[in-house]
Amino acid sequence: MRVKMLLGVLSVWALDQFSKYLALTHLELGRSLAILPGIFHLTLTYNTGGAFGLFYEYGDLIAILAAGASLTILGVLLWNKPRQPTMTLGLIGIAGGALGNLTDRWLPERGAVVDFLDFRIWPVFNLADTAIVLGTGLVLLGLLQREGE
Repeated sequence: MRVKMLLGVLSVWALDQFSKYLALTHLELGRSLAILPGIFHLTLTYNTGGAFGLFYEYGDLIAILAAGASLTILGVLLWNKPRQPTMTLGLIGIAGGALGNLTDRWLPERGAVVDFLDFRIWPVFNLADTAIVLGTGLVLLGLLQREGE
């Protein structure tokens, strides 16, 4: 079971990195490609800050915190398996997404998180961000389920 959870984390990370590779090889920095004009665009940007570009002056601190969170979550998954499947899936999403964004920060050719999903009403983001947000929602759902027991 631990191997499955680790494979889940690595799958989220790999999907994120592959999508960023495609964005980096097919999009121009700052230039928007309309998929659904006015609704959904692909816009390549680099984010040196935290979630959605916040706290850009603390990029290194955010990277350290993300690494610590990822290692902690991996430890929970590997040594203290959560009981609820929703909690397990949520932690897998959070860890895989955090590792995806952390990889971007640590790769010398990037040095910042690659974002490209642009819905025009929200800051540009990526699949790792999506995994983190959905994972957080699943963890909260798991906690609510636990309270109901």
